[in-house]
Amino acid sequence: MNRKTINSIILLSFYLINFTTVFAQPCGPNPRIVDRQVLSSNGDIILLRTEFNGGLMDVFEKHKEFDLNYVLISENGKIKKDTSLNLIWDERYYDFMSCNATYRQKSKLDYPCSNENECALYFPFSQNDNTVLEYFLCGDRKFAYEITINKKGDGKSTLYNLDTIGLLNEVKYHDDFTKYVFFKNYLEKKYDNLNNLSSEQFEFLNEKTKFKIANRNIELNKDSSSYKWKITGEKWEISLDGSIFSYYNNPPLININDKVLYVTVFNEDFASCPGYGQDTFPITYAINIKKGKIIWKQEIRDQN
Repeated sequence: MNRKTINSIILLSFYLINFTTVFAQPCGPNPRIVDRQVLSSNGDIILLRTEFNGGLMDVFEKHKEFDLNYVLISENGKIKKDTSLNLIWDERYYDFMSCNATYRQKSKLDYPCSNENECALYFPFSQNDNTVLEYFLCGDRKFAYEITINKKGDGKSTLYNLDTIGLLNEVKYHDDFTKYVFFKNYLEKKYDNLNNLSSEQFEFLNEKTKFKIANRNIELNKDSSSYKWKITGEKWEISLDGSIFSYYNNPPLININDKVLYVTVFNEDFASCPGYGQDTFPITYAINIKKGKIIWKQEIRDQN
């Protein structure tokens, strides 16, 4: 093998290494999921998502953290804020697969999770121009969070050890529901004008493919030809972009006021990594339920 051939091989190897370094970056589907939709007293929409991580299950990690992601959408469909709050959980172990908490100091109390399919529990209130969330992890008898989001979308969190609230010998709560009541009473004493915000308003007609909007002659169901979501009113019908068969199997999120229906569905495409799996992202719609027309629609793509 002559010197010219050797030089050519070396040069080719150099280009191949650099090409791989620059272009062969890890590629895969990019999921953007939300698991709760709140309609604020200002008419804004708040989309929430709890992002757990393996550190919560690490018994040797004393300082545990996880994130509460949220998107604030204005009543006109504009994104005001897309951000996250970092939350602390400083105890021994939280299993977000089964929603089970263990503590460094063993407890004699039996405190099972009320709903193992949903480890993050959100209870929304309005307080003047702010949205206040009573928030805690299912099956965690010890901690609760007060999340405040103002009309600009600025958020802050306050962590409470509920063992330190109230009388020491008081029987405060024994499950997630009584914990919710206990902490709500505390927040009502702390704030003036704390009012409940309505939760999602629908009932399942079929767990996977059909929903009825509460107290309205409106249904959300499968479009048999496109496998997308379709909303049917009294004299109108609208087809939405979200696929009914999402990989993450997320049901629609639904709120309604007197005139407007707010629906978040999930769509899939190959935008970020063609050939290596589909991205998933939410699409929020505001729909005039009297006219049967879309007022606005907003896609929530990845922050990056």
